[in-house]
Amino acid sequence: MARPVGIVAMAAGGLSNILGTVFYNRAMATGSATAVTGLSACYPAITFVICAIFMGCAPPPAPPPPSSTA
Repeated sequence: MARPVGIVAMAAGGLSNILGTVFYNRAMATGSATAVTGLSACYPAITFVICAIFMGCAPPPAPPPPSSTA
């Protein structure tokens, strides 16, 4: 049997998906497509920031630059 917290999380995810789609379509219909698509393309960065704040995530360290011994 599903836990109530899981059902609430699923409903909240579905509702936010529906609202996001509605507002994206309204913005595309009324605003500049350049501004709308630019802002909507920022969602991975926003997701990472939220993850870092709430879950304590951090990006892995950058690999060292390749050595040029030519």
